[in-house]
Amino acid sequence: MALSVAGLPTGSSASFTPNPVGAAGAATLRVSTASRTPRGTFTLVITGASGSLVHQATATLVVR
Repeated sequence: MALSVAGLPTGSSASFTPNPVGAAGAATLRVSTASRTPRGTFTLVITGASGSLVHQATATLVVR
């Protein structure tokens, strides 16, 4: 299952380990920010897709 994330603020980046991940597996999402990343609360939409099967989840990122 290939993983992706949307909703990241400017100046930030994200990566999953591992990516892709097996159906019964788990992955870690790492988000990095920079000094230009705006402060605030952001809703991230995490998507896992394999063929026609798509799952989504949300997470909250707080930049202080």
